[in-house]
Amino acid sequence: MKNKSKSFFWGLVAGSGALVTEVFLLVIFSIFNFPEEKISFSVSQPKINWLIISALIEEFFKLIIIFKAARLFSRGKELIANSFLVGVGFATLEIISVAKNYFSEIAVAPEEVAGLFIIHGATAILMGCFFLWSKEKVKVKYIFLSFLTATYFHLIYNLTVWAKGEILGNFLFFLFLVFLTIISVGNFLFTQKLAS
Repeated sequence: MKNKSKSFFWGLVAGSGALVTEVFLLVIFSIFNFPEEKISFSVSQPKINWLIISALIEEFFKLIIIFKAARLFSRGKELIANSFLVGVGFATLEIISVAKNYFSEIAVAPEEVAGLFIIHGATAILMGCFFLWSKEKVKVKYIFLSFLTATYFHLIYNLTVWAKGEILGNFLFFLFLVFLTIISVGNFLFTQKLAS
């Protein structure tokens, strides 16, 4: 149980690091590109490049925590559960920051809460799977592949959420959540079998 709470805590740390980095980059970007305008943390009309940057930043911080912390105190299939808890901690911090309106002017709908838990939990499980498959010697290719795969899924998630206001966007968002849930459960079951 101690390692589970550590993993959740480290997820909060990863979320904090990503959030501070994103806010810092947004402020710097705003100062240099729109010096006369008031800085706004509204995400109602994000630019496509910001969706890519935020996915890269968030997955990078999760990768660092899973690689440097969760992997060190996890044995075998525990890594998958601990990676998932890193993702849940990360999602919790993101949900709290959005719900409290610290960094945005949007309200959090239940499907957005579910989506954040699913995307961060699933990408964290994915990273844990790559590290579990690499056994004791973690190779650079596994680190790189886990980062690219998680970032890819996160970017698809960001794009579907961004387009959610349209009928096609709602449909894509639903399909994406179903697809990601199926992949997450499949990865978890496959890894359980692999680790035992």
